[in-house]
Amino acid sequence: MSQYYEMKLYGGKIECEIPKSFENASTYRNIPDHQEVFVEDDTDQSIIVEILEKVNVPDSESAKFHFEQLAEDNEASSFAILSDDPIPDENVPELPSTTVCHMVTGKQMISKFREKGADKENYVLVYVAVLRLHEFHVDIVVSMNHPVIIAPNSSSSRNMTAETDPKTSLATFKHLLHTFRITDLGLFGNFSY
Repeated sequence: MSQYYEMKLYGGKIECEIPKSFENASTYRNIPDHQEVFVEDDTDQSIIVEILEKVNVPDSESAKFHFEQLAEDNEASSFAILSDDPIPDENVPELPSTTVCHMVTGKQMISKFREKGADKENYVLVYVAVLRLHEFHVDIVVSMNHPVIIAPNSSSSRNMTAETDPKTSLATFKHLLHTFRITDLGLFGNFSY
C-alpha cells in the first residue's frame, strides 16, 4: 500500500501526490484562494502550494526570492540558504516543457503563531520550489516546512508527538514535485492575484 495519495488542487486543475498523513488545512481554517495547505500535526510539518504573479527576478533567483519573502512573512529572526539549484526536467516530468523550475533549501528561526521570545523560536528547514510559467506570468510556489529543533516553550512542543528525518522530508518534497501536474492550463487565465 502506498504512503501517498493523489490530491486534486484548485478544483482538480492541478494534481500531485502527498503523504496520507497530511490533512487538508481548509477543513478547519480559512485558506486564501491562491493557496492549498496541508499539515501533519504530529510532526508540525506543512506543505503549501501557492499560485502567485511572477515576480520580476531572473529565473535563477526566483526560489531565493520566494524563500526570503517567506522568511519575512514568518517573521524569522534569522535565515540562511543552504542550497540553491535548478530542478532538472526529469525531476518534474509532468510539467509543460516550457516550465522553468528552481529549488532552495534553507533554514529559518521562527515561532509558530508569532509567539514572542527566543525561547519559543524553532529551527525549521524550509524547502521552496518555484515552478515558473512565463507564458502565464505565474510562479507556482511549493514549500514544505520541516521542524528540526522545537523550542521547549514553543506551542509546537505541546503538539508534536513524532519526529521525522530531514532526508525523509526532502524525499517527500521531491516526490510531490515529481508527481506535480497541471491538468487544466485554463486555471491561469482565470486566476486573479
